[in-house]
Order: sequence, then C-alpha cells, then structure tokens
Amino acid sequence: MNLSENVKKAFEAYIEGDKKKAFDLLIPGSEYHYYLTILDALKAEKHKVSKKTDDLIKEYLNKFG
Repeated sequence: MNLSENVKKAFEAYIEGDKKKAFDLLIPGSEYHYYLTILDALKAEKHKVSKKTDDLIKEYLNKFG
C-alpha cells in the first residue's frame, strides 16, 4: 500500500488521539476520510452498528470497494 505523507500523518494523529488533526489532514469524501469516519463510528458505537454507520459502509463500498 502506497500512502501519501498526509494520509500517514492523519493515521498517526488518529492513533495518538488527535481526531481533529487526523480529519483535517484528509480530503472529505476521499477513501481514507471515509475509512477513518467508519472506524471512528464503530469505535464509538462499541460494535453495535447503527443504521447511519451501516449506510456509510455501503456508500464506501459503492465508491471504493
């Protein structure tokens, strides 16, 4: 996988707990923005997938899957 420096920095920021910085480094609507959005939602929902998150996953798969 060949990630840009911004994507790498965004993932590092997310892992370090700086979600705002992570999302600011990514382009809204991009594959990696979707990925972190879904990951963050799943974390917040404690593995109970809401309809909103399920719809987001389907949208991601339609665009990038």
